[in-house]
Amino acid sequence: GRVLRAPAIIDGRGDPGSRDLDVRFQKFFGMVVELAEPCGLERPILMDARLPQEDGFRFMYSLPFTPTRLLIEDTRYSDTPTLDIEPMRAAIHAYAEQRNWRIVDVLREEQGALPVVLDGDLAAFWRGAPGVPRSGIRAGLFHYTTGYSLPEAGRLADDLALEQDLNL
Repeated sequence: GRVLRAPAIIDGRGDPGSRDLDVRFQKFFGMVVELAEPCGLERPILMDARLPQEDGFRFMYSLPFTPTRLLIEDTRYSDTPTLDIEPMRAAIHAYAEQRNWRIVDVLREEQGALPVVLDGDLAAFWRGAPGVPRSGIRAGLFHYTTGYSLPEAGRLADDLALEQDLNL
C-alpha cells in the first residue's frame, strides 16, 4: 500500500502471469544436514531420479560441503508452484536412510519455486506493459532451459551501472 518514488523504477517482480508465456515451475525443498558418519560422496549427485515421479519430473540432488555435511534437495519440474513441505521433508529423510546416511542435525532448510518458460510469444509479452523497464523473468531475461535469471540479472546490473542517466 506504499507509494515509492524514484528517478527510475525497474519491474523485476518475477512471473507476471502473462497469457503470452507458457510457464511451469522448478520447485524444491532442501535440507542442509549433519551426518553421524561421512557420506562417502566426493562430488555432487546432480539428479537421482530413481524415485517415484510425483508432481512432474522429480529428482534428488545431493551436494556435499564436508564429509559429514551436505545439502539434500527434493526437486520437481511441475505445473504448479505449490510446495507440500512435509512429504518432501519425509522424502529427504527416507532418501538419506536409503543411502545409509544417518542425519543427526538439520542445520538449515530452503525452498523455492522458479518459473520455467516452456514456450511463448515474447513480442506479445513485451507489448503487455509498454514503457515499463523490466528485469528478470518479467523482461524475458532468463535461461530458457533452467528458468534461472541470476546471470542475466548480473549482466543487466553491470550495464545499468554504466548508465549516466537512469531517468527512463
